[in-house]
Amino acid sequence: MGAPDRGTYSGRTCEIRSDGVYFGSDSTWRIVPGPNGPVFQNDAAATYTRPSRYVEVNSTQGPVAVATTGGARSTNGISISANYTTVFADRGIMANASGGAITITLLPAATAGNAYHLGIVKTDNSANIVTIDANAAETINGALTYTLTREHEGCELESNGTNWIIRHFSGDPAVGRTAHRIVTAAYTVTHNDNAIECNATSGAFTVTLPAVSGAGVGIGFTLGIGKSDSSANIVTIDGNGAETINGQVNYLLRQRYQGVELVNNGTEWSVKTEHPGIGATASNEATVLSGGTSVVVTHNAGYTPHSSDIHIVPVSDWFSTARWWISATSSTTFTITVNTAPTGGAFVFAWKIIR
Repeated sequence: MGAPDRGTYSGRTCEIRSDGVYFGSDSTWRIVPGPNGPVFQNDAAATYTRPSRYVEVNSTQGPVAVATTGGARSTNGISISANYTTVFADRGIMANASGGAITITLLPAATAGNAYHLGIVKTDNSANIVTIDANAAETINGALTYTLTREHEGCELESNGTNWIIRHFSGDPAVGRTAHRIVTAAYTVTHNDNAIECNATSGAFTVTLPAVSGAGVGIGFTLGIGKSDSSANIVTIDGNGAETINGQVNYLLRQRYQGVELVNNGTEWSVKTEHPGIGATASNEATVLSGGTSVVVTHNAGYTPHSSDIHIVPVSDWFSTARWWISATSSTTFTITVNTAPTGGAFVFAWKIIR
């Protein structure tokens, strides 16, 4: 350890006591560089202590007493299992919600003061949520609350004197969740699910999402769902009750390897990322002859495509035709129909089936 760093203390020593920090010639303490920041050193006993808050004073008129904002802080964390309101002395809180959901109410940011830090972590693997609630109308990263939904999930909060910000996240919010679940029939998602692979070979089915306010699935909960089979059977992702997905009542997986990552925004489920599935399985051209109104296309895609799987684009003069549509889709064919028979020539389409 290097020589004492007295900085603006102008050669004065200092003493930290339970009721404040004192400066004067009667003190036996001084500030020196420590391995992780400034420490107070007792010259007589050569012992060191790391203060939880720092007060810088330049005294030129003799001894000065400076009271700390909230007194000394606890060296170790505390464990709780019920609702709790933090106090200035708290440094770390380990919340066990196995007996029920817990709300931790933060002390006022003004009481905590600028640069005050507090760590909170959820220690149990139950579905019960730990809600961190800012005092009154104060916010945490702009929101009134922040939730911990997984074992070992935690955060470090910092007060700016007015509100709270999250400095760091700790733990893995996916700890305790089933990394990969395979389903082949109707299934209701739980808070323990992380990624769901849907195999609809035996038939179409629905995957129902939990309520956005459900146990263990607080704001920020993410979930991946994908379709792994090559059948034409649709996997329907359905919101709980009247809840929606991007404003829609459901989300459909039709193609092999099509998938979606969903996130709970507290009101509905939002689509975070999408994967469209594999590419074209068949493509060619089809012609509606002059005077005709339809053409039957043999696609050889090996399955019965949904109408949305079939993409058609005109590649010739439209002549008198204004509209066209797809119908009569089967495992081997589909029909392209036009509203008016082209006159003066054939109407040619390029088509492809994307699964």
